[in-house]
Amino acid sequence: MATSIVKNIVAAATIKAFEDKIAAHVQEGKSQLEQFEAKTREKVADLKTKHEGDVANASAEIDADVAKLKTSVEELGGKLKNYSAKQ
Repeated sequence: MATSIVKNIVAAATIKAFEDKIAAHVQEGKSQLEQFEAKTREKVADLKTKHEGDVANASAEIDADVAKLKTSVEELGGKLKNYSAKQ
């Protein structure tokens, strides 16, 4: 009986640690999104004040940042999917 209780406690601790790890990754992702949003807002503000020739360059930078963000989100999703499949 004591062994069963210990196993339940260990399992609960393992699950809690996993939940904490995932929550930290989600929080990190949110932080990165906030930074990306702030950077994008700055670039949009710059677009409003720059010459038309600079618009294409700034737009390309934003598009590149969006592509990086999508790749990061897809990688995170893949990791979570792979981890879930292993469980």
